[in-house]
Amino acid sequence: MVAKVIILQGAPREHEGASASEADIKPGMLIEPVPSGDDVGKWQKHATAGGNSARIFAGDRLEMGNDIDTVYEINDRVKVLYFGQTQKVNALVGSGQNLVKGDMMESAGNGLLQKLTTGVPLGQCDETLGAVTVLSRCPVAII
Repeated sequence: MVAKVIILQGAPREHEGASASEADIKPGMLIEPVPSGDDVGKWQKHATAGGNSARIFAGDRLEMGNDIDTVYEINDRVKVLYFGQTQKVNALVGSGQNLVKGDMMESAGNGLLQKLTTGVPLGQCDETLGAVTVLSRCPVAII
């Protein structure tokens, strides 16, 4: 059973980030700054499947009474967590994955992680989930 927090191991650098540029950013999603346009500097779900990314995840807002299932909506200020090697994040994976402990993970291009195909590995699945049929949490050790 995965804990009800985003930081599972280590002390990632925290930042009270800019606001969300899109709705439904969930704590535990891989995020990135918007690179161009009117929303430059705001946060969006990492948008490139298999693409390289800093290990930046949306954090939970427990200090505000919000748990890890409370989503950020457009213009909500995002708590940003910068993870480093050996730290563990309670990330999100989508349905259709079949994950076992030790699987390498990459960006799915929508803020979620997925089993590595041909992209850039970001971390390693730290728990066997088996066949994932709904949006699920997965402990991931950052590499």
